[in-house]
Amino acid sequence: MENHAGLAEQAMLVLLAPSVIPCPYCVEAASFKAMAPRANGKWFLCASCDHVVIPDNPDFVCRCSRCVQTERLERSGNFLSVRSAPVYPKAL
Repeated sequence: MENHAGLAEQAMLVLLAPSVIPCPYCVEAASFKAMAPRANGKWFLCASCDHVVIPDNPDFVCRCSRCVQTERLERSGNFLSVRSAPVYPKAL
């Protein structure tokens, strides 16, 4: 017998996950490039710069080269930080 509860849970995660997450670093045409969903939409990856976003984990810190460079600049005082934890909309 199949585990239908597990399939239903996976389907619900996909429905509740944001459908499009923009990369804050990469631009395509006239807008930020959409990041590709991974693991049933639990996390997103930018194919251009490897930036990672996990919408359900506000404590996650991306370690892509651009985030690391931004963090270094913020710590050195050479960069005015206007970043805050992004809030991603949830589907109803």
